Amino acid sequence: ADLYDTLALAPSDRLMCTVTGEFAELSGPPETNLALKAAQALQRASGTTYGAHLMLEKSIPVGAGLGGGSADAAAVLRMLNRFWELNWPHEKLLEIAPSLGADVAMCLANVPLLASGIGERLVPLKAVQPAVQLPTMAALLVYPRVALATAQVYGAFRQEKTPPPIALQDFNKDAAWLTLHAARNDLQRAAIAVSPWVAEVLLALETLTVTS
Repeated sequence: ADLYDTLALAPSDRLMCTVTGEFAELSGPPETNLALKAAQALQRASGTTYGAHLMLEKSIPVGAGLGGGSADAAAVLRMLNRFWELNWPHEKLLEIAPSLGADVAMCLANVPLLASGIGERLVPLKAVQPAVQLPTMAALLVYPRVALATAQVYGAFRQEKTPPPIALQDFNKDAAWLTLHAARNDLQRAAIAVSPWVAEVLLALETLTVTS
């Protein structure tokens, strides 16, 4: 995808964060940004006294469920691990990830994964289905500039009403596209309950006439 945040760092005697870009204002005060929280968590866990100036350019919409903040946090852990010359293995960085959010561990791995639980149980897709090939496909992102808080969406989600998950054995290299096409978003109804804008966008998409 060509939609991404840009993260850079510079030497500093303390930890600080500067946020710029289209969605900087919506991301809130820099001192509450997940990127800075990741840096603080790594500093505490490692016991280092080094600092860093994080410079984040926000291009991924905020509160859109795209994992921008989680990806930024994961990038900070990887960058500072090298910048501070900690040289921690991936497994040790993973120990910090859950305290920052359920999606950070997946972003830290940076490969296709199967997630369960609240996202803390991760298995590489290749380890389960070595022959599977994820199909190339186009994606259309629509952001009505209404942020959805993760906690609110999960608060509206009711696990008991969720149909059984797609069987893993159905996900193979010959049926990968069909399996993805038949997949569903279990949080869709919860998201609509929190923000009716989601339903309006989906309706607009469903009534589009697509020509090629």
